[in-house]
Amino acid sequence: MNNDPNGITTTSNEVFSGENTELMALLVYKRFGRDQEAATAAWRRLLGNSATTSDFMKLVYACDVDL
Repeated sequence: MNNDPNGITTTSNEVFSGENTELMALLVYKRFGRDQEAATAAWRRLLGNSATTSDFMKLVYACDVDL
């Protein structure tokens, strides 16, 4: 059972936390040369969603890992 209000349960029944999502967003951002538009487009393709650049960058800035 997923008790993390910001997390999801994966198809392998593991919890993917909000922190995991923030780190993944930061890694995508870094991979796309810290280009906000390119990274957001990649994020949309990866997750099949319609996140705005602002929403995506909120995830990036919320990550407390220094890359």
